[in-house]
Amino acid sequence: MKNEYYVTVKDPGARRYYCIQEKRRIVHSTRFLFSAILIVILFFSLLAGCINQESWTAQQWYDEAALRAAAGSYQQALDAYNRSIGLDPANAAAYTQRGIAFQNLGLTSEALRDFDQAIALHPDETAAWQGKSLIYIEQEKYSLARIAAQQVIRIGTGPVQNAWYLKGIADAKNGDLEEGLRSLNEAIQIEPAREDFWKYKAFILNQLGRNSEVLLCYEKLTEINPGNPEYWNMKGQMHVNLGEINQATEAFSMAKKLVETA
Repeated sequence: MKNEYYVTVKDPGARRYYCIQEKRRIVHSTRFLFSAILIVILFFSLLAGCINQESWTAQQWYDEAALRAAAGSYQQALDAYNRSIGLDPANAAAYTQRGIAFQNLGLTSEALRDFDQAIALHPDETAAWQGKSLIYIEQEKYSLARIAAQQVIRIGTGPVQNAWYLKGIADAKNGDLEEGLRSLNEAIQIEPAREDFWKYKAFILNQLGRNSEVLLCYEKLTEINPGNPEYWNMKGQMHVNLGEINQATEAFSMAKKLVETA
């Protein structure tokens, strides 16, 4: 074997072949070793992360859940909220936020259960009351939706304008259009640039047959968002209803232009 090895290496052509093969072997060995090192590092990093998470506090799990929810990963958020609640079952906010995650997953029964638990722990948990109001509207339980929204208004903290908006919807759906209109006006007074407020106010006014006031709503909407062709189209329709053909033509033309340039 020694003579064969010596003869092979002594031959110039064979020597070049041997050197090339040896370099390839070294490269492959180095790559394999590097990959193995990376795998080991990754394994211990994941292991360290898991061990570190096991020592997390309820607040850390709550913060992690909030990040997951903000990213739209509601199932992962639920898992983290479960860990947080397991460590601190008296945190009303954790139940509220887990309820919102359930709500986003379409699990309304679970959401209502968490909202009720949050309110039991902290009766002034406005986000839980608001969550209940929204679910009741979706379930067409408008009297219950109104009661839940009124609790937020009574407490007076947080985004109260949303509660007035939900109450306005519940009022109108329950047949009390005038009360719904008053609720929408309260919401608009707090946040006058909210498009959804003005749109629902226009809907209620339209139900009441008050076309000139509906027109004012769409004039406001075209000021807030002049690039929305729907608003210009509805503005034109209101001008038609009022017999104002020239103004209607201008509004329709604007709507058409926006659609064509979109």
